[in-house]
Amino acid sequence: MGWLSFLKSKDFDPSTFEKELSALSSKINKNERSIGVFKYHQRQSKSFVLIYGVFGYFFTLVYLLIKNGLEFHRYDHLEIGLIVATPILITLIIKIITLYFNTRINRIENHIEHLKQTHESKIEELKTKTNFQSTHALLTRFADGGDLNAQIDEELLAKQKQLEEFNKLSLEGNNESQRFNAYQGEGNERHWYDTIIDTVVGADELSPNNRYALICPNCSSHNGLAPPGQLPEFVRYICPRCGLLNGKEQPLETPLEKSDIESKGQNQDPKEKKDPVSVPIETIETKQASTTGSSRRKE
Repeated sequence: MGWLSFLKSKDFDPSTFEKELSALSSKINKNERSIGVFKYHQRQSKSFVLIYGVFGYFFTLVYLLIKNGLEFHRYDHLEIGLIVATPILITLIIKIITLYFNTRINRIENHIEHLKQTHESKIEELKTKTNFQSTHALLTRFADGGDLNAQIDEELLAKQKQLEEFNKLSLEGNNESQRFNAYQGEGNERHWYDTIIDTVVGADELSPNNRYALICPNCSSHNGLAPPGQLPEFVRYICPRCGLLNGKEQPLETPLEKSDIESKGQNQDPKEKKDPVSVPIETIETKQASTTGSSRRKE
């Protein structure tokens, strides 16, 4: 056990410190075991008094009831005192047992605290005489690479500060973008006077609200918007999802011209209306032949 033999000097004897510290440690362990023993005896004593006291009191009541029945005048003073005093006596005995063992346990705990303080003071005295703190600091610094660890810690702190500054800048940028989006969203909101302006001037044909969506009739997929002023059934495109060719060939006359012609035809007199289909084909051919003949004669 001479683990402090290398610290021998003229000022102190390491073996003396070793013996004193071992004696204090053995006393502390012994008193801690004594506390465990006292707590065990305390529980056993209280359980013994409670169990046997309650059973004794119960059998006493049964005996007195069998002997005297429920007639109170048949009980003498001793029996009445036994019935009343037995619960009080059991409670008093339990209290006395608890007080006794708690006093012993508290005394041992105080003694253990005193031994621990003495043990710590001995260790501090040993550290002071052997310059333990300075030796431990030097060993920790140079043997375990403490200087390198300190440098790494400083670099990590600097990087952490840079990250915090970058996060602050990114948060500010996100706030600015949110403000811009909010302002832009407010600018896109339509008001009551926008409807009046659209009615007087005309709606914007390039706006998505005034253009038709291109929906494939085969797979019902959305394929963008139709060109401004054009109906979706006359836009020819191939659906990228199912490969179907959509759209019809647009007629020469636009729907607006058709509507104008129909409106003009409705305004004309029914007598002046002529059905172009009802004109016979033979008359057209005779007219064409007469015109060609006249042209040849002139030549």
